[in-house]
Amino acid sequence: MGVVCGVDGWWSRWCGWSPGCGVMLSGMGTLSGGYFHFNPPTHNPQVPEGCDWASLLGNAMEKYNVEIAGGLGPTIGQIFRVGLLGFNAKPANVELVLAAFRDGLKKQGIAL
Repeated sequence: MGVVCGVDGWWSRWCGWSPGCGVMLSGMGTLSGGYFHFNPPTHNPQVPEGCDWASLLGNAMEKYNVEIAGGLGPTIGQIFRVGLLGFNAKPANVELVLAAFRDGLKKQGIAL
């Protein structure tokens, strides 16, 4: 990261989540029950009712090679944790994460 910051500047790296932020917000609006917490660069959409969150995460990793984290502590099974910083914040990569969510929900018969 230090080399990248030296080339692009630290502010560019710190704000690197912004290109994909709008893509994630608009895409997640149709995929979940809302946001548990929104604090860029971390997005925490709620797990939709009836969703097997662990199955969705496994499908995302297996089929899309995308790692989406689940909640921690009291939020286990209630939220997903998606980090959008730097490379992961590129709109094309955010679209891949959204595709993984769509596919995982569709496989479970959850209406989008």
